[in-house]
Amino acid sequence: MASAPPKAGSGDTAGPSAPANPPSNDDGLSEAPSAPAPPMTGRLDFNSEQTTLWSYLTGTPGSSGFGSSTVVDEVLEGVDLAGRVALVTGCCGGIGSEVARGLARRGCHIVAVSRTLEKAETSAKRIRVLVPDAKVTPLGCDMSSFASVRQLVDRFFATGLHLHILINNAAVMASPFSLTPDGFEEQWQVNYLSHFLLTHLLLPHMRASAAALAAEPSSASSPAGPSSLVRVVNVTCSNHYASYQVGRTSGIRFDQLAGDAAALAYSSWFSFGQSKLAMILHARALTKVLHDQGARDVLVLSANPGIARTGIQRFMGFGAGSVGTRMMAYMADLGARARLMKTPSQAAATVAFAAAHPAVEELPGAYLNDCNLGKCSRAANDPQLASALWTESLRMIGVLPPASDPVNPLNNPPDPPAVSETPATAGDNAEGVELPERAGPLPPAVGGQKQPAGGGGGTQRGSGTVTAAPPGGPDSDFRRPAPQ
Repeated sequence: MASAPPKAGSGDTAGPSAPANPPSNDDGLSEAPSAPAPPMTGRLDFNSEQTTLWSYLTGTPGSSGFGSSTVVDEVLEGVDLAGRVALVTGCCGGIGSEVARGLARRGCHIVAVSRTLEKAETSAKRIRVLVPDAKVTPLGCDMSSFASVRQLVDRFFATGLHLHILINNAAVMASPFSLTPDGFEEQWQVNYLSHFLLTHLLLPHMRASAAALAAEPSSASSPAGPSSLVRVVNVTCSNHYASYQVGRTSGIRFDQLAGDAAALAYSSWFSFGQSKLAMILHARALTKVLHDQGARDVLVLSANPGIARTGIQRFMGFGAGSVGTRMMAYMADLGARARLMKTPSQAAATVAFAAAHPAVEELPGAYLNDCNLGKCSRAANDPQLASALWTESLRMIGVLPPASDPVNPLNNPPDPPAVSETPATAGDNAEGVELPERAGPLPPAVGGQKQPAGGGGGTQRGSGTVTAAPPGGPDSDFRRPAPQ
């Protein structure tokens, strides 16, 4: 059974590959319980809500065998990630750092992405202290800049690595109003839109990596799951319920995401919730597009870590050392003692569950909470909103032309987005691993539309494109059938 949440300030216990006395730090990079992970109790039910307040407070496991008190190393027990590569944004501390440590302990090569290269290198050093044989590649990226995201993709491609797991984790929380250099409200771009662009640019390469795994005879029996499956994990949170009121429900203010209009009636908390709602909708929409294309090699999920004391609290509008910051730290300590807040390792467990556990392989597009299926808001389950977000996001990153009706994108006819096919050619890297050749920049015409200047740049992999309409319609089903 899963262990109870430790008291504030206590650490977790280490697995066999961790140092005997690893240093403690504020990022949750501490040891995990030595008790073995609980066995799976049965298949997860897609239509069943697995998490209740009582189970959260008591740590009672759900149908996955895990619960709110489960830590990263319990979730990953027995999972072999040797030869896999995971890119984790927001890796400088808290949840991202703990997920990266757990994946590295299972043999995964970590591409640690932080706002600056210096912070990424610091994160890499921390991981190597706890996992001495860890393979970590640090890269810097400012998620408030599309140009920085494209540079990240180019630098990643230059490493010659495959990519099997993408964890979109970086975020700012309830920050004062600010516009990014690209003209978008800061939380919208950092928490969601730049991750949408990153996923868009990396997805063809991930599919090529899946194809390379499928070609390895020995990989079919890997405990990590089907060799042809790569994963995209969008980190969200319960704040997605608290978005702006749009019409009769909470949703997304499409007409107030950029420029001066974004400052109108701005709420730091509603904007944060709006960005996290978009992360769930993106997982659902991308799943639908992949399903319509017959793609069975990519699993897209959204994961809610829960409430934890992490470095993201520095973005809550309080200055360093201010009364507000001290009050938040005090409340976090009280919450941890009352089991209302998770440790970083407990919060990271659901993200690790989505990234590597075989139990979720037949749950494409699912929203996970406490390492089980969770219940999300009405807006997060709205296929028309997901369709509108998909199309508008492609427009925002420059792949599609501007909307004819920017105030209400639900009135805009959808343009067919492009999904790159798996490249048929391959080259060799320095380690002798077969990798696809670079196919050059994004083609000037996507889905029959001319690409606007400055948008949709970056390096893409793939020798051709196929088009698919974005998800939509009241009867749309975001789930795709399990691979045959």
